[in-house]
Amino acid sequence: MKAGRDLRKTGIEIIGDVPWGTHFCQFYKTRQDLVDILVPYFKTGLENNELCIWVTSEPLQVREAEAAMRQAMPDFDDYRRRGAIEILSHTEWYRKGGYFDRDRVLNGWVEKHDHGLARGYDGLRLSGNTLWLEKSLWADFTEYEAAINGVVEKYAMLVLCTYSEDRCGASEVIDVLQNHQFALIKREDQWVLIENSERKRAAEAIERLNEELERRAEQLESVNRDLESFAYSVSHDLRVPLRAIDGFSALLLEDYGNRLDDEGRRLLTVVRESVDKMQRLISDILMFSRSGRVEPSHREIDMEALTWAVYEDLMPMRAGRTVKFEVGMLPHACGDEALIRQVMMNLLSNALKFTGLRNEAHIEVTGGVRDGETVYSVRDNGIGFDMRQASEIFGVFRRLRQGDGFEGTGIGLATVKRIIERHDGRVWAEGKVGEGATFHFALPRPETGKGAIDREEVQAAQ
Repeated sequence: MKAGRDLRKTGIEIIGDVPWGTHFCQFYKTRQDLVDILVPYFKTGLENNELCIWVTSEPLQVREAEAAMRQAMPDFDDYRRRGAIEILSHTEWYRKGGYFDRDRVLNGWVEKHDHGLARGYDGLRLSGNTLWLEKSLWADFTEYEAAINGVVEKYAMLVLCTYSEDRCGASEVIDVLQNHQFALIKREDQWVLIENSERKRAAEAIERLNEELERRAEQLESVNRDLESFAYSVSHDLRVPLRAIDGFSALLLEDYGNRLDDEGRRLLTVVRESVDKMQRLISDILMFSRSGRVEPSHREIDMEALTWAVYEDLMPMRAGRTVKFEVGMLPHACGDEALIRQVMMNLLSNALKFTGLRNEAHIEVTGGVRDGETVYSVRDNGIGFDMRQASEIFGVFRRLRQGDGFEGTGIGLATVKRIIERHDGRVWAEGKVGEGATFHFALPRPETGKGAIDREEVQAAQ
């Protein structure tokens, strides 16, 4: 019926496979109609490691349902003893205590689902018959059916509701069809599938959108490959003449410097400095390209040790300066150590650069756990920035303060953003002109993010 990443077999030939979150119904006339659909439905669920809950009513009660299952599955009682299937009367589920409570029933399904997953089942397969439903309860039950759609789509559930044709008039049939993705009904001894037209149109629109997204993703991948090739080509083709320019400029200064006046020597020095800046720009472009291409590994990272190591590597930037550097108790991170090291390198070098005018630079690195994320912050007392720039500073070739004499390529923070987002994290910044800046990055906790730490892998690496 539907496309999905995790399709489940229904056991019903006319339906085939459906994704989790499917909510459909059957209109029946006889007891045998129920047996024809529900027995293969639950048999398939049991055989595919799903927790099954069958809520019965006339004309197919608990004992009759059990007998029908036994006839189809000789080992049915083994499944029942293990708790893989529960067959309940509607009085034990829908009308527990003598009345119908929509929220209690909905919460009950979620509890069954969670309990099933905790026991190792793939999901919950359920069905409930509605013959017990009185006319006075129809409106409440219709609201319940509508609410199921919002619940089922969030969980690994399949829901099949059964309605007696004899108990449903035209208006009731319309209500039922509106609240289910499709319905089964028997015509001339053949089961027919009736799809909810609104849902069908939505499904077709989603399918078209998915096809378009796949096409655009392929185009984007092709463009990224071309850009990567271009970046490496630029790296090779530009570095060769740049080295020549730098080398010949150095020879001119060394061999002919005494024949040049002060302005000539100054201009050659400017040429060499420009070459050096161009070399750094090429290196940064390549780093930015690699940060979007490499798939991050996910290992446990000692962030305190990494931060101090990066700070030591930046010794040339702080030589002859007074720098107060503080590192708090940083929680371990989960990610690609080489990439996270590059993040910290870019942030700390920025902090050192933009505190260059201070008599005493103060840089502080802190961290903590909040709302399922591990958050790290690099704070400095440098020149700061206008918060109106906050949404722009992580863009490529964006610079915090143009024209203030601070060297940079404008790619460092863009690389930080790309690396953190590749880890399913996020970045943001706070600052005030003349008072400093703070750059934050957050990574998912190992138990909540896709990068859950593989403990055996970590131990093997150690």
